Amino acid sequence: MGWWWSPSAVSKSGIGSEKLSGSSAELSPAPPACWAIAGTATSAHAVRMNTLGKKLDLRLVIGLPFLSSELTEPPIIASAANRPDGGGSSDAADGGGSADVRDRSTSGGTNRGRRSGLRRRRRGIGSRGRRQVRYAVGTMTRRVCVLAVASFLLSGLLAAAAAQWGWGVGEGNMPARFPPASMPDRGFTFCKLMYDQVRYEALGMGWSTDYPYAGINLMHRIEDLTTTHVSKDRRGDPNHWVVRLTDDELFNCPFVMAADVGTIGMSAAEASRLREYLLKGGFLWVDDFWGPRAWDHWVGEISRVLPPAQYPIRDVPLDHPVFRALTHIEKVPQITSIQFWYRSRGRTTSERGRDSDVAHLRAISDEHGRFLVVMTHNTDVADAWEREADDPRFFEQFSPDGYGLGINMVLYSMSR
Repeated sequence: MGWWWSPSAVSKSGIGSEKLSGSSAELSPAPPACWAIAGTATSAHAVRMNTLGKKLDLRLVIGLPFLSSELTEPPIIASAANRPDGGGSSDAADGGGSADVRDRSTSGGTNRGRRSGLRRRRRGIGSRGRRQVRYAVGTMTRRVCVLAVASFLLSGLLAAAAAQWGWGVGEGNMPARFPPASMPDRGFTFCKLMYDQVRYEALGMGWSTDYPYAGINLMHRIEDLTTTHVSKDRRGDPNHWVVRLTDDELFNCPFVMAADVGTIGMSAAEASRLREYLLKGGFLWVDDFWGPRAWDHWVGEISRVLPPAQYPIRDVPLDHPVFRALTHIEKVPQITSIQFWYRSRGRTTSERGRDSDVAHLRAISDEHGRFLVVMTHNTDVADAWEREADDPRFFEQFSPDGYGLGINMVLYSMSR
């Protein structure tokens, strides 16, 4: 998930206002600003989607808004060790290397005056004073390090507690955005299901997994590729909401998505409410749960909502209309989280080894064949949306299929 996708910082003109290109565009590598905390550069990526037997080239223009107007170059903060491309030799040529940072820090009249004044003051103290200065600086540095480590550990504990107990914080440390009593307009909106986490899965974060940027980016792409009206706030950003099964506002959400459902726990009241929502026309898509243990846990929970004797879970065949609602999907894509992709160096997309080597698209339908619940198991489709701007290689490998399936699912669910 990229920080530059904050809904308050990105306008529509910066993320895909150019829809069609006359010729096939090549995927260009991201500039160094992609790993900066701020940047002025933009990079264009081409998504080739097969629509009705024709090639559709969609140029996704990804804007990186500048956070400070005083800076003339993006301050690169990622080192060669943690940058995805593993290298930092080109930073100096691009104007973002460490040499430039040192030059900027020591140049300028104000900084030069302060530093020279510090040197003059130090000349007036003896060796004992110098030792005291060094000791004070060293002590302060150690204190800062201790405080930083403590803050990091505390934030991790709070994040884990939030995932377990359903506090209102997303994966990107974004607060949960709960819907108003009445929706602001009749446009399509993305609703994320908040639930209590009763068990743990590796690489999972409970309900907040992929929140909020997966939903935000998906709505932008739906607007780019279709004529669907997307709900917007006053600033023109897509409306995205977090709902609980006990919220009355749940029934204002025709499309609800949940992640990491191998950890979900529903009370009897919540299970009854979800059943009511689904049978009244609601739609639930669950994604990003891996392996047999997560599957068995989810099946146990959803069976309390929709009894399997009446509502069996079935694999969706590849000739089903959902695979060609807008783009043609030849198989269920297995999309891994970007963290696992980095860790495995792209050698595998199965996060549970042999236990999750095949991705599945399964569904529960009503008596008329309408999807009530869709399950993408052994794959993380939403990460293809959330992480589209993090790494051009990840984008090229996963985002076209991820967006293709996501948009197909939205269009199919809204037309049935």
